[in-house]
Amino acid sequence: MYSPHISLWALYVMSKKYYFFGIFFLGATIVAGLWNSIIRFQLGPRMYSLETFFDWALVTNVIALVGSLFVLKYYHYKRYQFTLVSGIIAAIANLYAFVILYSMSGSVQFMNYYLPALIIMLGTGIVYGLTLVFSIAGQRICLRVAGLFTFLISAVLFGSIIWFMSSVDLQASAILEKISQWASLVANIVPALYILNFISELDVIDDTSHSTPMPRYLKHGSVVIGAIATMFLLVYGVMITGESSILKAEGASNQHWEKRNYELAVKLSQQFEAREFIGSNGDTLLYRLLKPLDHDPEEKYPLVVSLHHGGLHGNDNIKQLSSQPVPLLAGDDNRSKYPAFLFAPQSPEGTSFGRIPYYPSIDSLVFEAIIELEREFEIDEKKRYVVGISGGGYGAWNFISAHPEMFAAAIPICGGGDPKYGPDLTKVAIWAFHGKNDKSVPVQLSRDMINAIKAAGGNPRYTEYPDKGHGIWQEVKATPGLLEWLFSQRKDT
Repeated sequence: MYSPHISLWALYVMSKKYYFFGIFFLGATIVAGLWNSIIRFQLGPRMYSLETFFDWALVTNVIALVGSLFVLKYYHYKRYQFTLVSGIIAAIANLYAFVILYSMSGSVQFMNYYLPALIIMLGTGIVYGLTLVFSIAGQRICLRVAGLFTFLISAVLFGSIIWFMSSVDLQASAILEKISQWASLVANIVPALYILNFISELDVIDDTSHSTPMPRYLKHGSVVIGAIATMFLLVYGVMITGESSILKAEGASNQHWEKRNYELAVKLSQQFEAREFIGSNGDTLLYRLLKPLDHDPEEKYPLVVSLHHGGLHGNDNIKQLSSQPVPLLAGDDNRSKYPAFLFAPQSPEGTSFGRIPYYPSIDSLVFEAIIELEREFEIDEKKRYVVGISGGGYGAWNFISAHPEMFAAAIPICGGGDPKYGPDLTKVAIWAFHGKNDKSVPVQLSRDMINAIKAAGGNPRYTEYPDKGHGIWQEVKATPGLLEWLFSQRKDT
């Protein structure tokens, strides 16, 4: 039955000014989305290592949330009940996923919740898209097309993440990143369609006849929020663009050093034996092995596992040799002073040695290869060591957390782990290193691990450089007694 009260209230709350403000925030959402997509296409996963990334994500998500509130108010005004309910649920799921993402900036433990949060968000997005297409809201062409895009984008990403989580393909992470990049770009079409729908509604709105003027506090509040949103969008947009430009420039300048490092790796490869190992699930691990100087087949030797940093992934089985500590330990002086097997696996593109969010770990494959090596050579099972830098530092923490009984000592450099494993690591000799100003791997990750081990009764060593960032190898290398400490560790001590 017709209700004049409801009709007048509806006209009041959806006057032209509401549409204008909705169009403004949806437009800002598009600008932020395109800005974000450009940076993401340029940097790929390295975007998440930018110092301003999480602040930028906060600004863009708040703007998108405000824009979605105007859309939800519109559904309420038009009495699209099913679409309103599914839209509210989808907005809550989006907010939950962002809270988990933002929490990851302070604690690595939250990364375990991010993929499930994404699945929930995309699942609600699929339902929301279908309600836009098939409910009464779908009678408006712009909303129907917006629903179709929402459904397709959510369904593609949903299926991709499910495949990623269940896949044994070591390239799954890289493929998922590419799909996500294009999906985030195409997703900007959705707020553009909402804007077109709002514009079409303006032609039939008459603010002069039946509606009450917009309350001053709402009008002024919206203006203030819009001004603040614009300011933050510009400020943080400029900041993250500048930081990404620096990262790109560093990448360009690093090409010279990458060439030098590759030449070093090729030279070192002449000393190493190129090997491959096929694991129980059929995956192949490429690695290099350096036997002890003057190797005696009847004598047992330590095993040093060297885990390379993130820039050396691939399948050439050479590049990883330029990552420390391989060049240090492969020198004749140290080979003579500390005879040991030096084992240098190479992580394929899109994988990790563990603890890197959304990159499948090849740790179990490495463990199998170690067991196979110990069947072939006389390796002292009480003197296994693992050393890693950056991504390899994450791997070093992961290796000793997964199998603390396997390793006598570890030197994780600029890495991070999960503090819940602290009690398991009290009997592993650990000397961790980190730079306080590290922008790539937060120093708090090392601090948390050290504190967790100490709280459990362990006595790990930790060296933090107060004026250094991510590149601290020269300082680590110059640490007095570092190698003496490492090779003196035994599992039974």
